[in-house]
Amino acid sequence: FTSQPRAMTGLSSQPLSLEEQKQLAVNITHVLSLYGSIVDSYIIEFFTDNLWGKLPYSWQEVLTDLPSPRLAAVLLEKGKPEEVCYSVVWPLSLLAFKATAHTLAFSRTPRGRGGMSANGRPEEFRENRCQSSKLNPLFRKHVKPKKQHEIQQLGKVVKKLSEITRCDQVVDIGSGQGHLSRFLAFGLGLSVTAIEGDGRLVDMATKFDRELVWALEKEQAGQAKEAWEISLRGPSHVAGWVDP
Repeated sequence: FTSQPRAMTGLSSQPLSLEEQKQLAVNITHVLSLYGSIVDSYIIEFFTDNLWGKLPYSWQEVLTDLPSPRLAAVLLEKGKPEEVCYSVVWPLSLLAFKATAHTLAFSRTPRGRGGMSANGRPEEFRENRCQSSKLNPLFRKHVKPKKQHEIQQLGKVVKKLSEITRCDQVVDIGSGQGHLSRFLAFGLGLSVTAIEGDGRLVDMATKFDRELVWALEKEQAGQAKEAWEISLRGPSHVAGWVDP
């Protein structure tokens, strides 16, 4: 992790060159390959998958007696090792992991003012902090602002990939209540199969699909409908599990 010093000094500094971005991607991929079992885990898996037992023994030895607030404070502290007060000497691998995690973490602070309104909100939420102006109102129903932004952005990526690969067949695994699938199918005209293991969520997604179709049928053919280019072909919902 020493080949690109400027790229490793934090991601909130000046924009990186293409080569630095590539090196950064390589570094992140390498870390994930080594510590994927830790960084990709959910809190509940600490109990179900015995994540503690998967930590190196040297890590367990120094972390086991730290109370949770103290552990969080030490791990989140961004200072250099000599500037942080440790109750015991940490192994170099743990110190390196902590430093690397801080260094490779993406900044949550927007760079510049591009896409931001005067009140500091993203432009799409300038008029209404709970309703994205980039998303058809029919797709905002039951969807929180963060999710509205996500499905609109991810939808653009999936649509672009569909055009590049000339494939309009999409499978959404773990589709939940179908918000993304609904947007991909009705909003972007893709053929979508939504697979979800929880039958209750599948029923909810199907219900939301019917509500959207009902709302579309109520609309008069006109400018609003044409402007959003909404398709009447919805996703196919399947309740089931995909065998690994």
